[in-house]
Amino acid sequence: MKTHHNLYLLVSLLLLLLFAAGSFSLLSTEIFAYRRLNETIQSQEDVSLPLAYVHTKLKHASARGQIAYVTKPITCLQIKEKETVTYLYYQDGYIKEITAVSSYQPTFEEGTKLFQVDAFTIIEKQDCFLFTVEKDGKKEQLSIYLYGKAG
Repeated sequence: MKTHHNLYLLVSLLLLLLFAAGSFSLLSTEIFAYRRLNETIQSQEDVSLPLAYVHTKLKHASARGQIAYVTKPITCLQIKEKETVTYLYYQDGYIKEITAVSSYQPTFEEGTKLFQVDAFTIIEKQDCFLFTVEKDGKKEQLSIYLYGKAG
């Protein structure tokens, strides 16, 4: 009788141990999958967030013809308001932005760092802009057609 009791106890403990190991294995697999998914989403955001910012910035100014493509002294977009000019450009590994009074030509080192990226290019063809952002081997593009353009 005592042997049956010990055997029953041993089988119960073995089943409990098996259940705990299975639960731990399942939990660790889920944590690994979550981390991998989170890293994928984060790396995608690293390239899509700067493009979303550019799109939002240009959408408002596009209809009023306030956007100009400037190549000197640095390739950038120039967004003109009544009394201010905003420059959006890539320098030293960052997408930068600087806003200044229309009468003042800022040095581009003064700009605010917005996004750290490996590459940011602006290509203009007629009234269409192609923006490309690259970071950590990921690359994404955005095309924007401007309805009005500054001279």
